[in-house]
Amino acid sequence: MVLVLSACARPFVAIDAPGIILIEPDLSAVITEQVITLRLRASSTFRSVSRVEIGSKAMSYNPSENIWEARVSLDIGLNELIVTAFDEESVPGMDTLFAFYMPFQFQPFPARLPTPLGGHAATIMPFGVLMITGGTRSAEDEASGEVHILPGGSANFQTLPARMIHPRVGHTATLLNDGSLLILGGAMRGGIDTTDDLVEAVEIFDEDTQSFKEIPVLGPPIRRMFHTAAHRNTPNGQVIDVLGGHGDIQYTPSSILGTRRDLRSFLFRNDSLIALSPAIGPFVAPVEGHSQTPLTFLTQGEAGEYFVTGLSSAPQDSPLSFVIDYGSIFGILVDEAPVMRVPRVRHASERLSHEIIGFFGGITSGRGGLAGTSEVYLRQIDGYFVIPPVPSHSFSLRYGLTATIFAPNRIILTGGFNDNGVATDRIDIFRYTL
Repeated sequence: MVLVLSACARPFVAIDAPGIILIEPDLSAVITEQVITLRLRASSTFRSVSRVEIGSKAMSYNPSENIWEARVSLDIGLNELIVTAFDEESVPGMDTLFAFYMPFQFQPFPARLPTPLGGHAATIMPFGVLMITGGTRSAEDEASGEVHILPGGSANFQTLPARMIHPRVGHTATLLNDGSLLILGGAMRGGIDTTDDLVEAVEIFDEDTQSFKEIPVLGPPIRRMFHTAAHRNTPNGQVIDVLGGHGDIQYTPSSILGTRRDLRSFLFRNDSLIALSPAIGPFVAPVEGHSQTPLTFLTQGEAGEYFVTGLSSAPQDSPLSFVIDYGSIFGILVDEAPVMRVPRVRHASERLSHEIIGFFGGITSGRGGLAGTSEVYLRQIDGYFVIPPVPSHSFSLRYGLTATIFAPNRIILTGGFNDNGVATDRIDIFRYTL
């Protein structure tokens, strides 16, 4: 009787399922080969692992390295790889791996900018013309008022006779419904110490007349640089939403220069910008030099979701990402999102495909160095993959560059500053398959 009671008093020990550890390849990086060799280890606490399967395919065992291996063919885009390890009693342990297969190349563009530039704006105008406005030759230099265009199919830039009325750097250029270009914000030079260096005036480029004209702003002035802007149509007309930036965070009794934490909306009507109130305030983190990229393809003026990522100044250089939904029936909604593997500011971004965004260049946390990698965000898994260096043509590290869809599956990367703050006239094409 004593023996029976003692046996019943023994603690119950759960039988653990086998665990799986990926050895190679590094699936945190974009895969560029269609067929990969997956190598992993599988182990169990109590029993030996008898077999491992990927999907329904058995993996082979290498006893000298204690490694399970299998060659896997990938489809373009995101691949979900389900790995199951079985111990001797057929107790399974399962894990899901994600591989992102996207063949790509960085290629030098035949043309170069007419002058080295960083902190400029790049916009695809109607009929496929790439327009470059403003910028500086160095990170601290005075801004340029020049405008350069690259016609579709051409390998040579042209400098327009018309100049911006106000030279500026760190501004935004927003395409309006009629094909004109709205230029707002920015500063007269790259490095500023006072709000007096910010450009308050707003101007429009008319493609028909090939000229700029200044338009009035009704309401508090726009005094910021390194902000972002989104354009949407509403029942009342076209609205421009301006997010964050380096600018005037106090107007009275004296102006103070800092990082803005607001989202202001302006109605464009009768060649004027009308400030709408109230501004969306304190729940938007203070951001500047961030990116704001549509998650899906949007037709001209269509409201939708944008992915915002960068570094916040509260606290200093803290990574942040969030999604802004300008098209919600409940108003403008903001939801948190995961931060980049290497958080950065003054980078370039562009939508690669449906809910897939590429990020290029930038300055890392602490503003002490250039980001050494590019990344891809996939909303499907709410995560990032690193774009690995390409031996034949590595992307030159820089910040203050622009990224623009130039053709299907082609992103043109224009200008930017090196780690000494000197601008480049270099242009690269990021070619990819999705």
